[in-house]
Amino acid sequence: MEKYAFLVLFLTFASCTKKEAIKKEHYQLLDATATNDEIHYFILDENKDTVKKFKNKYHHIWYTTAEDILMADLIDTTRLWAIDKNEDLLFEIYNTQYGYPSPDKFINGKIRMIGKDRKIGYANEKGEIVIPPQFEEASEFRNGHAIIGNKCKLVIPEGHEDEKGGCIHLIIECEENGYINEKGEIIEMGSSKFTEIAKKLGWKTNRSETFFQ
Repeated sequence: MEKYAFLVLFLTFASCTKKEAIKKEHYQLLDATATNDEIHYFILDENKDTVKKFKNKYHHIWYTTAEDILMADLIDTTRLWAIDKNEDLLFEIYNTQYGYPSPDKFINGKIRMIGKDRKIGYANEKGEIVIPPQFEEASEFRNGHAIIGNKCKLVIPEGHEDEKGGCIHLIIECEENGYINEKGEIIEMGSSKFTEIAKKLGWKTNRSETFFQ
């Protein structure tokens, strides 16, 4: 299977043009060229020849560890999408932060996706939905399990109560938490806190690393 790199032309309002090369994941090179006032994305082959120019409809495109799946922030929507090289929409991606685009990533071969009813499920690196969307909240998979939650709400975590303006830190807390196995089967569900479930599963989790806590 071919490996690709991306040439990214993105917006700046400066009159100058700058270039930078950044190695990224299994892709060979990310070239960023800033000019004028438009955003364009290109797929390059290993010789840096253009093999595809994407339509001008994205705020941003992100790499993934899956060779044929990218993540895109479309201009005409506030949602994040997994797309293939033909720009077909595969599924909506879970946003890991509140208030700005921060798409989930593949961890242990799975990524969180969003269904039509806004429930959370999981897809694999082939773009296949392996656990149908059914959970109000759900974490990434670690050590064969993911934490799930019901009756959830946005809260300001302890220690961040005095934050104001656009820097307010928010997390999701749920009244009920439990966990599932890699088949999506619910192993436990009850009144335990996220951190209690994480400890039970042997996770070494920094609470600040995840939106759902």
